[in-house]
Amino acid sequence: MARKPAPQGSDRRQQILEAALDLFAEQGLNGATSKDIAEQADVTHGLIYFYFKTKEELFKAAFEYALEQALDRLDVAAIAQSDDPPEEALTRLLTRVLDALNTPRMRSMSRLMLHTMAHDDWSVGPLHECKLHVRDTIISVVDAVRVYLDRQVELGRIRPVNTEIIAKFLIGGVVSSARWTHAEGRDEAAPEAVARAIVDACVRGLLRTD
Repeated sequence: MARKPAPQGSDRRQQILEAALDLFAEQGLNGATSKDIAEQADVTHGLIYFYFKTKEELFKAAFEYALEQALDRLDVAAIAQSDDPPEEALTRLLTRVLDALNTPRMRSMSRLMLHTMAHDDWSVGPLHECKLHVRDTIISVVDAVRVYLDRQVELGRIRPVNTEIIAKFLIGGVVSSARWTHAEGRDEAAPEAVARAIVDACVRGLLRTD
């Protein structure tokens, strides 16, 4: 049967990335073949290699594509500029982070990344670049939270603290929560409930005041 032409104006590279994400998540880096990805994307096999020289490069591009989609949903620029009080702004941001990390695709990609890191060399090449991209993404979110906290210190809403450490604590807390959930394959508490618990512990502390 002849292959259907791609819809006019469609972004074939994006079609390939979407198909690759689904198949990598389902079958892993070694299990998903370029032929399967081409069939899923409804493009010719040769077109895969027009855009990506190797399957590892395709994996890197697909992973970065998913990460960028998640980052867009976070709107980190808004948190850096927000004047909302910490218990509102931080809970809102951490909830968004958890919502982004807990989508079925990101859960699958997280498990895939952990599995791939255990069986493939991440010290060089596209897989290493993928790991660095994850690190840089986390750093950008931490920096936005730090800027927000600095502003809250200036407004007198929170006492002077090392805002970089607090920002790392907040973002590290939700990322670790999601990572444990993904690794164990179980459901987590509602994202907003997790976010509120972390923010409450940070903003109000753990010691009783009564």
